[in-house]
Amino acid sequence: MSQKYGSSDSKHFYPNSKTLSNKLDIRDEELLKEAEALYTAQRLLELHAKPIMNNFDLENLKTIHKYIYQDLYEFAGTIRDENISKGQTLFASVPYIVPNTEKLFSQLKSENYLVGTTTDDFSEKAALLYVRIKYNTSLSGR
Repeated sequence: MSQKYGSSDSKHFYPNSKTLSNKLDIRDEELLKEAEALYTAQRLLELHAKPIMNNFDLENLKTIHKYIYQDLYEFAGTIRDENISKGQTLFASVPYIVPNTEKLFSQLKSENYLVGTTTDDFSEKAALLYVRIKYNTSLSGR
């Protein structure tokens, strides 16, 4: 398993490159960032107009991820199968991704999805949840 985010030994990157393999076959990292910004902005606008309304769980998160990145990456919406890091940050090890993330969503459900919390409490808990989900899932590629 790869240990790098953007490593040439990852199957999600072009060989000897820091550029993610993509459906547009863009091999320049800066051009890919621009394309990603444009394509994902459009998909996010579409989601704002017509949200994906399912259970708030890992499957729904994968569905949303796939929708946002569908134009760019074959692996959109999949759980990564490589251990990764970015800079000094190590993300959750592959065997722990699903159980840890399901535990987070279960905790959120037990807290009634933060409905009725104060603004300060909501902000704190939502930020913490976001960081924990990002750390645990870091869905394939992004």
